Amino acid sequence: MIGRMRLRLEIWLGTTAAGRFVQRWGAPIAITLFAAAQRLIHLGQPHKLIFDETYYVKEGYSMLVSGYERQWAPGEESEAGNTTNLGFEEGKTGLLLEEPEYVVHPPAGKWMIALGMRLFGWQSSFGWRFSSAVVGTLAVFVLIVTARRLFNSHILGCVAGLLFAVDGQLIVHSRIGLLDPFLMFWALLAFYLVLVDRAQYQKRLTQILERPAGYNANGRPLAPSLEWGPRTGFRPWLVAVGVALGLATGVKWSGLYFAAAYGVLVVAWDCADRRAAGIRQWWLAGGLLDGVKAFFLIIPTMALTYLATWAGWFASKDGYFRHWAETEDGGSMTSGIMASLKSLAHYHKEAWNFHTSLTSEHSYEENALSWLIQRRPTSFSWGVEETCGGKSCAQAITSLGNPVIWWVGVIGLLAVLYFAVMWADRRAWAIFVGYAGGYLPWFLYLHRTVFTFYTIAFAPFVVLALTYLLGVMLGPPGASPVRRRRGAIAAGTIITLAVAMCAFFWPLWTGESITYNYWRAHMWFSSWI
Repeated sequence: MIGRMRLRLEIWLGTTAAGRFVQRWGAPIAITLFAAAQRLIHLGQPHKLIFDETYYVKEGYSMLVSGYERQWAPGEESEAGNTTNLGFEEGKTGLLLEEPEYVVHPPAGKWMIALGMRLFGWQSSFGWRFSSAVVGTLAVFVLIVTARRLFNSHILGCVAGLLFAVDGQLIVHSRIGLLDPFLMFWALLAFYLVLVDRAQYQKRLTQILERPAGYNANGRPLAPSLEWGPRTGFRPWLVAVGVALGLATGVKWSGLYFAAAYGVLVVAWDCADRRAAGIRQWWLAGGLLDGVKAFFLIIPTMALTYLATWAGWFASKDGYFRHWAETEDGGSMTSGIMASLKSLAHYHKEAWNFHTSLTSEHSYEENALSWLIQRRPTSFSWGVEETCGGKSCAQAITSLGNPVIWWVGVIGLLAVLYFAVMWADRRAWAIFVGYAGGYLPWFLYLHRTVFTFYTIAFAPFVVLALTYLLGVMLGPPGASPVRRRRGAIAAGTIITLAVAMCAFFWPLWTGESITYNYWRAHMWFSSWI
């Protein structure tokens, strides 16, 4: 009976459109729905502004009503918190002033937060965080299709998605209204689009090289020139890459580093593909024929997209520095759009000076050198509640990555580096480039006040590196059954531990009311407190 049912299921999966859809997309959709449930259930709790929500949620509301950031009525600190924040949480009106506010991050992320408030009301803490939950869920699905394309493996794609779904950094950022999850999402989407462009480029290059270039005097077909190779035509996916990177940069300027890293990756792959095709001047052709084209497809698109995120500021009369060129630039005669662009450039200069000189001390700041081991997680919220059923209760939201994913992920990064250098594995190089774009630039700012929660920007590549390691452990399809079985046991153990660790740390990632002793049991190191 069971055998017949299994045979019928296999026939249905293999011969019907619905069956093939389930076979290809059933597991990714199930993992994405699991991630959605994690992020949306009790999303509005606690109903208070958490950590930097005090900036970004209120700025999102300001964007919603005026198109740019405005100041808020000054509040006084009390035992219950800042009176302005308390008033906002209670839905009081009249706290938003007419004066523009000086902010140091571009508008795109705040527009995305504003969208959630538009849908569910600005008084709703669910609305404050809805957009974060959506991109945190979509990021899981995008990582699945990214890993599936990168590794050419449905199983490894689903493994990557599951690991990302149970990572603490993503869970916390998906349930709070900060900018960083939006930066992560657009950077990840841009990486996926680079992979799609790569597949299209390779297909196009192969098709052109297989096509006769003409005929000689004897009527025999001529092969295409292998000196520089052919032009590959318009590459629409690179335009899409530019849009995604423009939105990433429109959230935080860290998107520029991803743009630089992906640009290097695109050109390097173009050169490598031409070399593999037997083109003699592959490095010149890849750099000039393809590299220049890629630059003009990505960078102008990225710049225009970035400027579009400032549409509310351009349309305003009172945005901060909006009329700096006309009023404060030493009697400048500039007017119109040029004056607006000049004012915006001045705004950016001032913001850049702020970012590069930020050295104020913070109890949870942490040097980038120790980010990968999550030595000093950021405490987003701490409170004492009396609803846990114990004598002493706690309610914490701690931005701590899943220890299994991040600690074993360090080994994954070492594996990526080894196979990239020693075996010239393109998959490993791609993961490393994405990793580098999100992480290495912070080594230029070791003097700055920075936090471990910034790692969410490159967390997808931590998961991809770990997934790569698990793929190495499983071995190639042609490996011996013993090797495959042992690899599957080892990989399955790591995945199981990661899921179990998610369940263990869940209360500290979602702000559940727990006993103080239970919270203390999670503080494995003094630096976590």
